[in-house]
Amino acid sequence: RLWIDRVFSMSGAGTVVTGTLAGGSLATGDSVEISPERRRARIRTIQSHKKKVERIGPGNRVALNLAGLDREGAARGDAVVVAEQWRPTSLVHARVDVLPDAITGREHVLTEKGAHLLYVGSAETPVRLKFLADDELVSGESGLAELRLSDPLPLAHGDRFVLRDAGRVTTFGGGEILDPLPPPTRRGDDHRITLLRQLSHSSPPEALAVLVAAEGSLTGADAFLRAGTSESPAGALRLGELIVSAVWLESIASEVRRFLASYHDSHPLERGATREAVRAHVQLDASPFDALLPQLPDVMEEGPLLRLAGFSVQLAGEQRA
Repeated sequence: RLWIDRVFSMSGAGTVVTGTLAGGSLATGDSVEISPERRRARIRTIQSHKKKVERIGPGNRVALNLAGLDREGAARGDAVVVAEQWRPTSLVHARVDVLPDAITGREHVLTEKGAHLLYVGSAETPVRLKFLADDELVSGESGLAELRLSDPLPLAHGDRFVLRDAGRVTTFGGGEILDPLPPPTRRGDDHRITLLRQLSHSSPPEALAVLVAAEGSLTGADAFLRAGTSESPAGALRLGELIVSAVWLESIASEVRRFLASYHDSHPLERGATREAVRAHVQLDASPFDALLPQLPDVMEEGPLLRLAGFSVQLAGEQRA
């Protein structure tokens, strides 16, 4: 992800954007998106410190010559990201820190009222705060909050931001993104507050383990954004594009068995239920469902049909005759 700080056009070259590559790597020929608008482009050339390079890693100042993008297709505050990897978000859960008055020179009381601005990378956007466990924060305090951004941004777990009071034009604090894709949460939700406190002090593998344990399953793409890694943590399993907990896996496996048992009872003369009927019942995409079946030794596949291992069609006497 590269936060754009300048955009300009060069005769014979086209659109050029500059910024600092905050994470990951980019290479000549890569397909990229300009987030949050998701305009597509291709990296024609890369320069760093006036030298052309084929690939560039994080922490470097970078100029990208982008093919397929008009000058008006990018602006300061946008980000260049790998195509299909990032999801712009306008609702995040975060730890908010109010600076001590010894640093700011004045006491500050942060409430949900007032006009606030959030800065991350090169982006600036108005933001509304909703505290999850506090009524207010004073200088030197930290708390958990839901932040609603006026402009969606490509954010991830661990991103740092700065907060300013738009009315007083003063910087009073900042914080860290704990979950860029949170579920709807009411104030005082103890379960959610406990989870966010765990995320606040977790490494990426630990954060992913916390999320998988709490939610049962995550896609690899969401895991990357919400935890900073898509590598399966200890105790979790991979099912296609899903990272799942052992408890979630056993729950889904039990539901497959219950469905088939009920199907056999109601359709005793049929050899089994169709794969698609079972998959639709447990609400899994094709890839994780295909990865699930080999882990169920008591579920047999017969072409497009599934049955329990102990089931067979039993004809009544008059049917056999």
